[in-house]
Amino acid sequence: MTIFLLASALLLATALGVVTWPLWARRGGGAPLQRDVHVMGRQLRQLRELHAGGALSDEQFAASKAQLERRLVDALVPAADDAAAARPAARRSA
Repeated sequence: MTIFLLASALLLATALGVVTWPLWARRGGGAPLQRDVHVMGRQLRQLRELHAGGALSDEQFAASKAQLERRLVDALVPAADDAAAARPAARRSA
């Protein structure tokens, strides 16, 4: 009987964890742009590790890094455009 109760408690805890995980993950997620920048930074570190380990040649590393940098600029430029559009327009003197 004790084994059954322990197994039931373990299954219940697992089910609650699976169900509540999206709620916990969303709470500390931050802004989408911050997440994108964090992910791209992690990808750059992975590229550097692969290059240092010899899995990527110099050319492959340079091409992958350039692509990642372009994605970062693409993510940041629309954000800058949105911020500029959100600012109130300056009054024109007539």
